[in-house]
Amino acid sequence: GDPREIALRYEIANAPHASSNSASSLSRPHDPPVRIVDIKLLHSGKAAKRFSIHDDITAEITIETKRPQPVQMNFFVLKADGTYLAGVNSTKTLGDEYVPKEGRQSFQFVLQKGQLVKGEYTVGVGIYTLGYVPEIIDILDKNYSNEPNELIIVDKSLNKDGSFYLQGDWLASKNK
Repeated sequence: GDPREIALRYEIANAPHASSNSASSLSRPHDPPVRIVDIKLLHSGKAAKRFSIHDDITAEITIETKRPQPVQMNFFVLKADGTYLAGVNSTKTLGDEYVPKEGRQSFQFVLQKGQLVKGEYTVGVGIYTLGYVPEIIDILDKNYSNEPNELIIVDKSLNKDGSFYLQGDWLASKNK
């Protein structure tokens, strides 16, 4: 994986606030200035957890800001076993100096179709300080919640399999 992300997840897992409540759950930061309230997966505007490989997946993330400060958000996907696959940071679209307003607000992140193969996943969101080595403000994923945001990708195709999709075409060669 990305060294920055691996180092960040190691830091989070070994931080004083990350003492384990159970074998499968870590404690979230206590009273963060910006807290993740909820993550909902939507299909055509309705809550869903099953998607076709041909569907865009919309995640609606609700946060509550008590003490505004510059933040970056990261939407990420984990395999069912907890292996980190990839994430998308908010700085490209919200900017490097984004400060959420005080109170509750929602954001949408759209994961474009065709990026995940058939299988079971969970999604998460992290809120971090700005900087090269950001500090965690809040995080919500299967390690920090008893109710993980499950995502199931279904595909009836028989010509694609594996851990990711390869784009390409088979072409018959001409007889010589």
